[in-house]
Parts: sequence; structure tokens; C-alpha cells
Amino acid sequence: MPDSKRQVVGQVVEYPIQPSDISTELDFMDTLGRAELESSGFWVVRLAQRRGGWSPFTRDELWGLHAKENPSQRHPRLQERDLDELLGNRTLFAEMDGQYYVTHEFVSSCFRGSPALKI
Repeated sequence: MPDSKRQVVGQVVEYPIQPSDISTELDFMDTLGRAELESSGFWVVRLAQRRGGWSPFTRDELWGLHAKENPSQRHPRLQERDLDELLGNRTLFAEMDGQYYVTHEFVSSCFRGSPALKI
């Protein structure tokens, strides 16, 4: 049986927590262990929200979104060193053919720390 924390979202079943279920209105707090990693995680969730689901992505796509949506530094900054550390964490991401896939652990951690309020 595969480790459910490392299951790549979208590879086996339709994942129940969608990007829209996670709030990016506030900074992520206590979701990924350190503020710098949470800043990078914010941009991964934001990209998935713009796409409407958990799909694989590249570093260039994250940097492009950051440049487009954060010229005034209103949102957390994306830093190369912190992004490397986050994407290198095999519990949170899987890399295949130059693309990154989120895992259950990443999605559930972000959701626990910053759920979107649905009214």
C-alpha cells in the first residue's frame, strides 16, 4: 500500500480538497514549519487557484505568477533558496519530468493552516 502522505494529488483519485478551499487572503501561519517555506507554499496554492485545480507546475510558472501578481510586494515574497527547500521536500512534492506535483501532505497542511471560509 502506498504511503498516503506522499500520494500525488490527482494521480489515483479526484482529490477532495480543492485550491479554492484554501485561503490566500492571509499569510499561511504554522502550515509548513517555517515562515519562509509558507511564503513559497502560498504561491503554489495561488497558482493552483488560478488554474482551478491541482495540476503539475514548473518553477517558471511560479516565478511568472509571482512577477505578475506581486509587483508591489503585497503578498509574501518568493525566494529562490526557500523555493528550493520547499520543492525538494519529498513529503510535500513529487518531481517528474521537470514538473512538480503536490502531495496529500502539502494540501492538507495548507488547508489546516488556512481554510477558506465558505458561507
